[in-house]
Amino acid sequence: MDRSARIDRGFRVRPLGMRAGGPRIHLEEGVIVGRFALFQGRGTIRFGPYSRCRANCLFDAGESISVGAYTGIADYVSVRDTDHRFERTDQLIRDQGVVTSPVEIGRDVWIGHGATILKGVTIGNGAVVAAGAVVIEDVPELGIVGGVPAKVIGYRGEGTAG
Repeated sequence: MDRSARIDRGFRVRPLGMRAGGPRIHLEEGVIVGRFALFQGRGTIRFGPYSRCRANCLFDAGESISVGAYTGIADYVSVRDTDHRFERTDQLIRDQGVVTSPVEIGRDVWIGHGATILKGVTIGNGAVVAAGAVVIEDVPELGIVGGVPAKVIGYRGEGTAG
């Protein structure tokens, strides 16, 4: 883990741990990280108190990824604040660089198995992201989103329990 990582008391890593390849990481009190979680990039990754990510999650921060307190992230979720440029046809995509925009995930959010959260997205407090969803736009507070690309399919408190 990078020397700039800050880990507060009560942090736990499940057996076989996590890999951190470069980003500045701040894991607050009570955070739980599942096995084979990967934190990479040149940016900052921050997990609020008592948030959790399960096994095989990927956080790729070119700028910043922030996860609010008490948020749950299921297995195989991918969160990226970076995307490749691909405008030019006279140059390989891999040589065109990247564009970044922070990702902010609110407090008490649930992100289902295999969901993908892409650059520039803000997920409001209390929101739910369905399994397999690809989130490319902001999610409103208490919103429930699903699909590819993810769209609002309801709101918590409307009797739309999963």
